[in-house]
Amino acid sequence: MKKTEEQLILETVGQKWFFEFTMPDGSKNGGIANHHHAITFIINKIREMGGKNLVITDKTIFFFDGDED
Repeated sequence: MKKTEEQLILETVGQKWFFEFTMPDGSKNGGIANHHHAITFIINKIREMGGKNLVITDKTIFFFDGDED
């Protein structure tokens, strides 16, 4: 099976998951993961540190057909 250009690009850049949260002292903190399998691990680590107000944003590159209305 031949890989599409989109698949090759995604393999190169990976997924992009951004984490923003507040530490117990009120300071803002954040991080990034390159695969959705890491999300559970990162959430657990943030909770262990006492992090609150967690926001997770998916900024993975997605492709679309520009001809759609």
